[in-house]
Amino acid sequence: MPRRAAPASAVERARALAAAYPAPVATGAVVGLVVLAPACAGFRPGLDAPRGRPVARIGRTEARLADGACELAADVELQGRFGRWAFSSNDVSIRTALRDLLRTKRVYVVDTPLARQSLRYRMIREVNRVVGRRVAADLRFTRFELP
Repeated sequence: MPRRAAPASAVERARALAAAYPAPVATGAVVGLVVLAPACAGFRPGLDAPRGRPVARIGRTEARLADGACELAADVELQGRFGRWAFSSNDVSIRTALRDLLRTKRVYVVDTPLARQSLRYRMIREVNRVVGRRVAADLRFTRFELP
C-alpha cells in the first residue's frame, strides 16, 4: 500500500488535522472550554478575602437618606463558586435595593460605628434577598461618608 505524502502547506496540515478528529469530538471540546472558562474566571483566592472567597465590589454609590444623603462603597464577600456570577447578574437590582434601604434610614441611624454594623447586617440580608439565595457572606464598607 503506498504511503501518502505529508502535507506541505499550513492549510493542508490544518485540513488533515481537522479530518483526523470527528466533528462531535472537536465541537464538544470547544463547547466544554467555552462553558468552563466563565465558571472559573475570577474565582481565585486573593488578599481581599482571607478565606479564599471571591469578593464583589459595590463601587461609589450616592444614596439619599430620609433626612440627608450619603456616599458609600463596599466589598461583598461571596459564598460558593457561582456567587460572583449571581452577584454580577443582579448588580443593578442590588444597588437599587441598597438605595431603597438607605432611603428609610436617618442620619443619626448610620453615623455611629455600632449603627453601621447593624446596617451591614441589614445590607447582607438585602443582597441575599435580591439574588434569591445566600450569596453574600460579609460586607465591608470601603467608603461611607455623610455630608
